[in-house]
Amino acid sequence: MSGLAANIHANTPTLTVVDSRGLDVRTVAYCRAIEATEAEKRINRSARDSVGRPVKQWDPRLWALNKKDAASPANLISRYSLSGKVLGSISVDAGERISLFGDSDQPVQTWCSRDTGRRIEYDNLLRPLAVFEQGKDEAVRCTERYEYADAGADFAVHNQCGQMIRHDDPAGTQAVYEYALTGGVIEQTQRFLRALELPDWPQTLPERDALLEPVAQAATSVTCFNPLGDVLEQVDAKDNRQLFDYTVDGQLLANHLQLSGQATPLTLVSDIAYSAGGQVERETAGNGVVSTLRYSAEDGRLIQFHAARDDSVPLQDLRYDYDPVGNILSVEDAALPIRYFANQRVEPISRYDYDSLYQLTRATGWETGRVSRGPEFNRFDNPSAVANFQQTYHYDAGGNLLELVHVGPQNHSRKVSAARYSNRCLPYQDDRPPTDDQIAAAFDGNGNLLMLQPGQIMGWDLRNQLREVRPVKRESGDDCEWYFYGGDGMRRRKVRVTHTSARSLISEVRYLPGLEIRTHEGTGEVLHVICVQAGRSVMQVLHWETPPPAGIANDQFRYNLTDHLGSSSLELDSEAGVISQETYHPYGGTAWFAGRSEVEASYKTVRYSGKERDATGLYYYGFRYYVSWLQRWISPDPAGNVDGLNYFLYVLNSPVVFSDADGLVKFKPMLTLSFDSDRIDTRQRGISFSKSKLDEHGQGAKYFHGSDSSSLLAFTLGESSLTGHLLPMGKLLEEKLFPFGGEAGNALRKGAVNKEYVSTVNFDNFGGAYDYSNLNNGKQWNPEVGKVDLESHLGDLSQKEMDPDFHEAKRELLQGRLERWAALDSDSRQLVENSFAVVYGVLPDSSDAGRIIRVSSDVQGETGVRFGIASEEIRVVFTEEPHMDLVTKILRSHPPAKDVLVKAFSQVRR
Repeated sequence: MSGLAANIHANTPTLTVVDSRGLDVRTVAYCRAIEATEAEKRINRSARDSVGRPVKQWDPRLWALNKKDAASPANLISRYSLSGKVLGSISVDAGERISLFGDSDQPVQTWCSRDTGRRIEYDNLLRPLAVFEQGKDEAVRCTERYEYADAGADFAVHNQCGQMIRHDDPAGTQAVYEYALTGGVIEQTQRFLRALELPDWPQTLPERDALLEPVAQAATSVTCFNPLGDVLEQVDAKDNRQLFDYTVDGQLLANHLQLSGQATPLTLVSDIAYSAGGQVERETAGNGVVSTLRYSAEDGRLIQFHAARDDSVPLQDLRYDYDPVGNILSVEDAALPIRYFANQRVEPISRYDYDSLYQLTRATGWETGRVSRGPEFNRFDNPSAVANFQQTYHYDAGGNLLELVHVGPQNHSRKVSAARYSNRCLPYQDDRPPTDDQIAAAFDGNGNLLMLQPGQIMGWDLRNQLREVRPVKRESGDDCEWYFYGGDGMRRRKVRVTHTSARSLISEVRYLPGLEIRTHEGTGEVLHVICVQAGRSVMQVLHWETPPPAGIANDQFRYNLTDHLGSSSLELDSEAGVISQETYHPYGGTAWFAGRSEVEASYKTVRYSGKERDATGLYYYGFRYYVSWLQRWISPDPAGNVDGLNYFLYVLNSPVVFSDADGLVKFKPMLTLSFDSDRIDTRQRGISFSKSKLDEHGQGAKYFHGSDSSSLLAFTLGESSLTGHLLPMGKLLEEKLFPFGGEAGNALRKGAVNKEYVSTVNFDNFGGAYDYSNLNNGKQWNPEVGKVDLESHLGDLSQKEMDPDFHEAKRELLQGRLERWAALDSDSRQLVENSFAVVYGVLPDSSDAGRIIRVSSDVQGETGVRFGIASEEIRVVFTEEPHMDLVTKILRSHPPAKDVLVKAFSQVRR
C-alpha cells in the first residue's frame, strides 16, 4: 500500500479564512486515514482582539465540542499588556500563568496554576542577580544567584569584564575563569551541592560555598577557540583532550581524542567530505569503518547510508524511499539477510503509511520473535528469533494517539483516553477507560503527569522539571531516582537510591562538558564516559577507575552508527566488531536488541533519537521527558504552541520523519534549510525550492534570503533596531545604536557554536563592521550585482587584537545588545529562542548602496548571506504551516510590515 495513496489525499485541501483585516481566523484541513471514506473537517479557530492579537485559540477537537457544549473552553486564552506582552495565559494543557514585567519589559515575576511564584532581581544594567521561588505553603527560597566581574585589571586579562563569573543554581555552582574574545567560555568549574535537596542560596559567598562539596571535588573544563569561535580543543574534568580540525570553509574535517595519560591522540573520525550543498558524503571512523551517504539530486534527500569495514563487508546499508512531500515510505537495511522463523519470511525493511494530514497511521517491520525472552536483549548466537509486526495508529481530532494496535509476537497494543476539556491522557487499566476525575487527579495544575505507572510516583520542581521518580514502593523506604538541573534547564546530576533488606545503595551520574562520571556505591564502580560527536557518529569511551567488568577491556571505544533520526542502531568497538544492534518501533519502543554479551549491552545508554534512556524507561530530551510506551511527553511543551495547541503531542504524530532536539520543537533531521538564492551566489543546506515557484509566489521579490533561525524577522522589524534596518552594521555602530544581528539570534539557540547570550558576531565580521564605521569608505554593494568583495570589509585580525579602541567598541556593542535583548517583547524572543525555517522575499529600494554583505556561520552547518533589510522591503515570508500564525502576528504588529504576505513552504518546494 502506498504511503501517499491518491485516494487518501483526493479533495483534502487546506483552507484559510481571513477577517476583514486579512488576519487568519480559521484554518480548515481535511483528514482521511482510510481510502474510500469521507474526509473529516479539522478546524483550527482563532479569535483576535482589536489590534489583531489572538486572544482565544481552539484546536479541531475542542472547537467541534464547543458547538455542542457551552462549557467547552478554548485551548489557549491570552491577555496582553498595552505594549503587547502576554500578561496572562490559560492553557487547558499547561494551566494558567501570570507574568509581570519591568520598565524595560524584563520578566520580573510569574505565578502559575500550582500556586507557585518566581521573582527575578536585576542590577542597574538589567543583568539578573537572583531568582527567588516559592511553592504552595512553602517559604521563599533563593534558587539562583549571579556574580559579575567589574572592570578591574585582574578581570580584564581574562576577558571577564562585565561577564558572569559565578552562577549558583539548583545543581550547584558554576564558575567561569576566562572568556575568549568571541565570548566563548575558555575555563569553567562545576561544583555540586553536598545535600540532595534544593538549595536556598545565602547572600554571602562563604555561606554559599559551605553548601558545596569540597574544592578538591570541583570539575574544571577548558576549551580553546580559533578567532571565528570554532572549538579547536576541549579538555574535560579528567584531562581527556578532544581536538578538532576544520576545512578552509569552517566545516569539521576530523577530530581526535587523547585520553588522560596517553602520549598521542587517536583519530576518531577523519576525511569528512561534503557536497557543494554542505551535506556529508563520506567519512572514515577511527576503527576503519567508512560511511558513505548518497542524496537525491532533485531534492537533496538522503537515499542511502552505507557503512562498511575496510574489507568492504557492509555493517549497515540503509535505503530510503519517500513520497513527493518528504514523508518516508520505507527504510531497508540491505546489509541484513532475509530470515525465516516460525513459518514467516522476515525481510529487513520497514514500511509506513500516512493519513492526509501526514500523521503516521500504519507501520510494518520486524522485531524479536520470542515472547518469553522479551524485547530487551538477544544474543547474536540466536539470529533467527525474529518475526514480522504491524502497528496501526488511531488519533482523535486533537492529535491524541488514542489506540495503538500491535500485531506480532510482542504485546505492545495500548489504548488511552483523553480528558473531555484538555489533551491530558491516561491509559486504559484492565480494558477500562479512566474517568475525567481520574485524569484530573493524575496531573498537577500545570499539566505534569504525577504517576508514571500504577504505584510509580513522579515529583516535579517549581520550574516544571521532573524532580524524582519512585519506581518501587517499599515499607522500608521507596526506591527513588532524583534529577538535578542547572540554571539553563539541562540535567547536571542523576542519583538513584535502591533499598535492600540490609542497606541502601546509591548510584550516580554527573554530567560535565564532554564527560559523564558514573559511580555505584554497591559495587564500588567508578566509570568515566568520554562523550564525543565523531562526525555523524556519536561515540563513547568507557574508562574505569576501578577494575572493569569481566569481558570488557578498559578504555573501550564504542562507535555508534545511527539512522536518519540519530537513533543508535549499531555499536562497534575499536576493531569494528559489533557490540550491539538495536532497532526500534516508530514511536521509540525497542523492537530488537541483540549483542555479543549482555554485560556489554548493559552499558548502552544512548538509544532512540540519540537520547539517553533512564532506568525508569523515560527518554531524557533536555527540557522534557518522553515516554515511548505512551507515545507522548509527560509534561506540556515549555515553548508553548510552537508545535500546535496539543502540548503533549510528539513531533506531530510523524515520528519517522521528524525528531526533537531538546523537547521544545520538532525538526526534520535530514531537511535543514537550503534554497537557491537567485543572483546571490550562496547556497545553504536542506530543503530545495523551485525558482519558478518562488518567482510565481514571491510577490515581485528580487532576492530570497533564508535561515533555520527566524531571528532576522525579530530584529528587522520595529524598535528593536531603531532604524528598521538590520544592517549596515558600520553605520549603526557609528551612531552607537548597537543593533542585533541575525548572528546574535542564532547564538541564543541550542546548537550554536558560541552560546554566550549575545556576544556572537564572529571576530572577522565585527572587524569588517568596525573598519566600515571608522573609515566610511567601504566598498558599496550594488544590488543589481548581488556581490561584494568581502575582503574590503575585513581588517587584519592580528592588528585588531592589539587595538584597544576596537575592543572598547566591541564591549559597547555587546552591552548594547544585552540591553536590546532585555527590551524585546516575548513574541520576538520566541522567534529567536525557537528555531524554525523562514525564507524572506525582498525587493530592495534604491537606497541599498553601501550595505554590507556578511557571511555568518554561528550555527554549525549554516552558511548564508546577510545583508541590510528594511521592514518595508519585505514582500513575502515563507515558513512551515504550523508557524504561519506566529509570523503573521509579528508582521501585523508592525505597521511597515502589516501588508507582508505569509505563505507556506509547500507552495514553493521543488
